[in-house]
Amino acid sequence: MYQGFDKDHISAIKQLLQFADVILPNISEACFLTNTPYKDNFTLDEILIILEKLSLFNIQKIVITGLKLKNNELTSLVFNTKTKKYILENTPYYDELFHGTGDLFASSYIGLSMNGIDDEKALKITQKFLDLSIKDTIENKEDSLCYGVNFEKYLYVLSDALKN
Repeated sequence: MYQGFDKDHISAIKQLLQFADVILPNISEACFLTNTPYKDNFTLDEILIILEKLSLFNIQKIVITGLKLKNNELTSLVFNTKTKKYILENTPYYDELFHGTGDLFASSYIGLSMNGIDDEKALKITQKFLDLSIKDTIENKEDSLCYGVNFEKYLYVLSDALKN
């Protein structure tokens, strides 16, 4: 479990879920919320079981990040709990820790969605924004790795999407 996440914290989050329309956990957080043992790699069928468990909280949409369904790729998934349809989007996997990427993903995806961009396009744009930011961070590792990712110069990806 994450430092600072104990059973009481998870219980409190579960109580808050009844008020949520959309949640964006990474895979480890989804495991905490569903009492599913965490492992590095899940199959799509295993992810769908986790999504069904999360659906019991009456959430409309679940977005899970950090899935390793294929070698050298990281997958994010949007699941509509009413239609039971999902969208997958892959991006290259970088074997390093990047602080703040979950927050960047959540704010970017929700911002695009709230501005009328459909789930598939919002997911693609968000993944592109993060991939560019992470690549730049790797290329300039000495300057920024411990401070998060270099995202500022790629904000145009989000603003351009809102213009179209």
